[in-house]
Amino acid sequence: MVGEPMPPRVKLRNHFNHPTADAVAAAKTCYSDSIIRINDLTKDEITRIGKTTYEAGHHTVYQHQMFEFELSNVSRAFTHDFLHNHPFYNSSQNSQRYVRIRTAKATIPPIKNRKALRAFQGAIRDSFDTYNVLARTLTEELTELYSMGRSSRSVPGRKATREIKEKAMEAARYALAIASHTHLLHTIDGVTLWRYYRMKNISWEANLVVNKMIDRVKAIDQSFVAFPEEEGAYPGPLLPEVVIRKGVSLDPDRFRKDFDSRLGGRRSLLIAQTMNAERVIADSVRHILGITSSSMSDIDAIDAVLNPAKNRYLVDTVNLSVISPLSRALSHVQYTFLKRLSHTADSQNQRHRTISGSRSPTYFQDSAEPDYVMPEIIRKSSRASEIFTGLMKRIWGIKNDLLNDGMSPEYASYILPNALAVRFEETGSMLNLWYKFTNRSCLRAEEEIWQVTMEEISQVKEIHPSLGAYLGPPCYVRKMAYLNESVSEDVGKTRYCNQGKLYCRQPVWNLYPDVSVENVLKV
Repeated sequence: MVGEPMPPRVKLRNHFNHPTADAVAAAKTCYSDSIIRINDLTKDEITRIGKTTYEAGHHTVYQHQMFEFELSNVSRAFTHDFLHNHPFYNSSQNSQRYVRIRTAKATIPPIKNRKALRAFQGAIRDSFDTYNVLARTLTEELTELYSMGRSSRSVPGRKATREIKEKAMEAARYALAIASHTHLLHTIDGVTLWRYYRMKNISWEANLVVNKMIDRVKAIDQSFVAFPEEEGAYPGPLLPEVVIRKGVSLDPDRFRKDFDSRLGGRRSLLIAQTMNAERVIADSVRHILGITSSSMSDIDAIDAVLNPAKNRYLVDTVNLSVISPLSRALSHVQYTFLKRLSHTADSQNQRHRTISGSRSPTYFQDSAEPDYVMPEIIRKSSRASEIFTGLMKRIWGIKNDLLNDGMSPEYASYILPNALAVRFEETGSMLNLWYKFTNRSCLRAEEEIWQVTMEEISQVKEIHPSLGAYLGPPCYVRKMAYLNESVSEDVGKTRYCNQGKLYCRQPVWNLYPDVSVENVLKV
């Protein structure tokens, strides 16, 4: 249960044995007529060339070194705001969607005031208790709906029972505090480790975890982290202070109203795109092929790159689009969306790390009134929505009391729920958005991500119909690849659907775009 603060656990699981020497060998190889190996170097060369390449900004040689960390007792707030808020990492993190949270464990900031600490811990326990109540309530109601859809005596089988529980957990997790503990494997290269050190003071938890990561690397190679340490770390997130010094008043409430009015009820709004996007892609295809517009029309060029029946790289299990010369024609067109998602949905959304988002630290957009996203499955249940809404009011009330008693916004924000609304811009190329749209328009995607993906696809279709015509879930794309083949629905389950036993039991390849996430639980 939530008690005394549990420090983060950091273990260096895998690493290069001699990272600095390896980087220096790579640097010397650039100016040698043969491959330079670590044993070819003197200690003086390792020290001198290592420092010189760092100071000169020749940092690519330090990207060869990889560090795989085991991280546990870290918060969801930390992974969202720091570890996953950039593209240069790989993480394998435990899922709140598929793993039942059985113990109330959370990151506790260094709160000195005992009364405030008790209130903070009470809020965390409340969120876990409500999570359990919601999970039970939703499981009961979904089981009842299953029976009504079959017969009064119908009992879910093993597969149906699992899906019901997963659907209930997916929604119930919105109640959990962003302080909730998580564990993950996190792999970065040497330059990213340096960046972590330079930016560690952006939050108290980042400072704590990154210092431990640096200590683990020092234990194997003191010199590798010596260079950025000489410069020191930046003091922290300076933006609010800079704005205040310039006489600009911060007004989070007005910001949210303005942002949401621009969205006009959407979760995501397309606000910018490449001019002449269709022509840009068509020209790029022709340039790759070495032909002119007289040999291939715009429509045919677009079809050549986006039609999976012609560009079979699009349906390969391994994503080959970023390597295929033809597919890379899609990288020249970009779209920017204004988005409002829950903290937990954005934690999944940001894993598409090639699509850049401008997110602020969570506490920068603090609100006095509850500001959250409610899952549809909870909204449609009177019992669950009452339980959920009650928690939101209590948590925001406690957070406001903590702020009024002098707690820093950064610490107080940790009790806020996964349902917390986050607002940001996001920009991606058609190359990377195609991959994201394909995967997240599958009915197996989590509800909120599916909804926002469908909104974005429809907006791209509206302004660029010849591009949008090729966007859709994996089974729809795969059907296009086999369009000229006669395939029965039973065969389609194995040829078109890439989810195996998790098949949603709907022939979406024939129905798209007339599908609804509400029907995903046809158990």
